[in-house]
Amino acid sequence: MGTRQRILDTSLAMFNHHGSANITSLDIAAELEISPGNLYYHFKGKEEIINQLSKECELAVGTLLARVDLEAISESEYWVFLLSLLRVCLHYRFLFLDLQTVAPPQGNRGAQRLMKQLHSFTAHSLEALEEKALLQVKGEQREQLADNLFLLGLSWLCFDSGDSDDKAVERGAQRLISLVNPHLTRQLNLAGTDQ
Repeated sequence: MGTRQRILDTSLAMFNHHGSANITSLDIAAELEISPGNLYYHFKGKEEIINQLSKECELAVGTLLARVDLEAISESEYWVFLLSLLRVCLHYRFLFLDLQTVAPPQGNRGAQRLMKQLHSFTAHSLEALEEKALLQVKGEQREQLADNLFLLGLSWLCFDSGDSDDKAVERGAQRLISLVNPHLTRQLNLAGTDQ
């Protein structure tokens, strides 16, 4: 593995563990046992590392979203998809836990695009449920539900940080589904859930 990838991998681990606001470029270089100059050869600073990690996350999420056809997906396939999406979020959790630091209004465009992409997907998921006559909420209420799902999707990691990765992902998915359940015409048949 090259130095550039080692910097990204180590930075991701450090940001996820300590928060990006608590880590400096010097901390990353020290952890890697490389000179700050070597780090700066590959990245101009911490912000550039964060931007690259944001792009990686955006690509991973975009790839998952491009593969799913919400109109044709089965309920059990949706559960597997949701778990996969939340695993990506868990892998890049600092982006979601440090949102004000990572994606300020005038800052990281990659992180901002990622947030818009996830919010749009949330709204589209609810529209697909409505088209299948599974959702009993329309208009402004559906928009509020989409916003609440999106906000919970951004913050679920705060509650499950002590759990194993698999357990945290499953609990996060169950929390999201629990917001939708009261608005469904029937219970969804989601494999692996304790509905």
